[in-house]
Amino acid sequence: MSQIVSVIIPTYNRPEFLGRALDSVLSQSYTELEVLVVNDGSEQSYDELKAHYKDERIIWIDLEKNAGVCGARNAGIDAAKGDFVCFLDDDDEFLEDKLKLQVEHFIKFPEIDIVVGDVIFRREDISKVILNRHEGNQYKEFIKRYSLWGTAIPLIRREILEKGVRFDGRFWMNEDYDFLIQLAKYANFGFVPQPLAIHHESKDQFSYNFMRRFKGTLQLFFKYWRQSLSFGFLFFLDQFIKTIVLCSVFLLAHYFGKSCYVAFTRLENWIRFDLLGKTSNS
Repeated sequence: MSQIVSVIIPTYNRPEFLGRALDSVLSQSYTELEVLVVNDGSEQSYDELKAHYKDERIIWIDLEKNAGVCGARNAGIDAAKGDFVCFLDDDDEFLEDKLKLQVEHFIKFPEIDIVVGDVIFRREDISKVILNRHEGNQYKEFIKRYSLWGTAIPLIRREILEKGVRFDGRFWMNEDYDFLIQLAKYANFGFVPQPLAIHHESKDQFSYNFMRRFKGTLQLFFKYWRQSLSFGFLFFLDQFIKTIVLCSVFLLAHYFGKSCYVAFTRLENWIRFDLLGKTSNS
């Protein structure tokens, strides 16, 4: 019997992007799907999209009030019935064979709990392939550095989520990475060595969220400082220094980024792609 994949797509006031995301899921070469679109209390109408997409695999979940991206994703998790669960933001997209390759990896390696792969990062000024190649337990590594890119990448065994892992709505930013750290505590990772999804980011997203990044970075540090210390004082000190450096950069960018846009773009790219992750040009 085929195993079902639950794809959770939270959306809020962005019907103009959702169609692309839905198309990328419905065109998957792996067809045993349920697609949970969680409308997070949007003010804009999605009626036209609902009328257009008649695929019986789509389940529309309309939240009465805006719960935030964490609440919307958690609502999707609670409603999901699949053997595996994954997420897709409404402005991102899967590549055609993503789910097929990941399910095949699960079948080949039944001891694996989460299968990841590479992601294509696209912004007007940059295009890169981010390498997400992780094996075994990654809990310590994920606390150490931002090692996994893209909410759209992991395919997760349902049993791991049943341990109570959920998105933490207290986070200003980095809630997706906090979620992955929670998963890593219980999970063994495997990877598919090729791109599986495309993450789109606009320059507006880049320009105006430095304060949220500052707060999210602090939240991550304070949530996991005890775990960092349990790995040794030098490990903790390394985390502390990284947090201070990142927060300083984000504060400077918040106050001076508009007047020094090019310089901060280059600095941001270096931090995200060179300091914190492995990349290759795309």
